[in-house]
Amino acid sequence: MIYLFSLMEWEFCVSTQHPHNTGFKELSPDFSGTRIFALDSKGTAFICNPMDCSMLTVPNLPSNINKVLWDHSPSYKGIFIAFDEEVANSFIYISDSLEGSKVDHLHTFPRNDLYPALLVDEEITFITPTGKTSAMPVPGHQLDMYGYVHDPVQLENNFQIALKLRRFDQAFYSGLCYEVRQHWRDELANAACAT
Repeated sequence: MIYLFSLMEWEFCVSTQHPHNTGFKELSPDFSGTRIFALDSKGTAFICNPMDCSMLTVPNLPSNINKVLWDHSPSYKGIFIAFDEEVANSFIYISDSLEGSKVDHLHTFPRNDLYPALLVDEEITFITPTGKTSAMPVPGHQLDMYGYVHDPVQLENNFQIALKLRRFDQAFYSGLCYEVRQHWRDELANAACAT
């Protein structure tokens, strides 16, 4: 059972009751506190919604993760990154889709030796061994919407990344620049309707 404690009210406000036969070793709430990443002692991860006591399994997650960061920007709501010793995996939590709430795996990238501290606007801030901070964009999430307007490979890459990240306005712009491919409007419409 997971209990949520309100610091403002100084009392337990919500308890999430979900039958689970092992303990949880990691709990990481999103910025608004409406979703909680929960990792149990067997290495299975869930996204917990404390309001309706639902738990979604996180797919393709390594069992040895040691840090989870949610994006703190409202424009990238639902994106979180799970770090282990060697790689980092980015995911998106989709609250409303035709299939119901779900979690999609977005990208896997190698991690560096620095300690991840904060994720804002898809930029990870790390703490260096000397105590300073270092920032880097999340690999695989960056769209260059203006630099490669004539490169069809880059435009296709931008289009696919924008679809995965549910940035349909940017996917539309990429599609307008990439008129060579005839069916981009159908693909964009299908992705937007499935969400």
